[in-house]
Amino acid sequence: QRLDLWLPLVIWILAALLWVSQPTPPSYFNPGPYAPNREYYPFSDASFFDLGSQYLLIGEGLNSHFAFERPLYMQALVFLHMAVGQNYTDVANLQAALLAVLVMFVYLIGKELSGRPLGIGLAVLIALRGVNGIFSAAFTDLASPKQLLTDFPTAVGMALLCTRLTGVYQPIHFWVITLAGVAGMLLDSLLGALLQVKYRHAGGGDWQDAPGPDTIPAGGYPWMTNDVVNLLANAAVTLAAFACAT
Repeated sequence: QRLDLWLPLVIWILAALLWVSQPTPPSYFNPGPYAPNREYYPFSDASFFDLGSQYLLIGEGLNSHFAFERPLYMQALVFLHMAVGQNYTDVANLQAALLAVLVMFVYLIGKELSGRPLGIGLAVLIALRGVNGIFSAAFTDLASPKQLLTDFPTAVGMALLCTRLTGVYQPIHFWVITLAGVAGMLLDSLLGALLQVKYRHAGGGDWQDAPGPDTIPAGGYPWMTNDVVNLLANAAVTLAAFACAT
């Protein structure tokens, strides 16, 4: 009984130490380090989230009172900056230590499904996934716990939700959820490849999902945006899984 109390915390601490100990490499979302202070700076989506938090830190309101997506993560960045300052590496390390709670949640899910061995095995895999994400961010577009993005915080939220659902777990529900998840990814990919609107620069270049000042439509339906694709794929598999489970 005591083991069930302290083992999850030990797993969280060990995962946090493992992730924090990994060097923070430069990536698309945190290029650098740049002179004169030799620091990394957030870029693209990471820059948007961090800039929104900076407005609140100087008293101008979150994102300077402009409407935006994912305000909770911007607010979380405010607290991270208040705790460790403006150095990107320090903020990334603190975030990684906190997000390592994902490993603990995955352990609890595995333990509930099939005992401690499965929980520990899954926890090891997720911990190594975090290490791989940190290392691979330097040369591929792969989210990591040391990037100022919402991927890992979302995974933590989903894992927390799953820890509450495993109490009503039934074997058939496990397979339904697994197959629905795989089907959802396939449906999302098919809709994105065949129907989603795409744009490219008038002078050529790579395709992109969102329009820009010099882009023209290059395929798909104008109303089938990336958000619509995600909504349709999630709604379809959720309804199908609910019908199968009931």
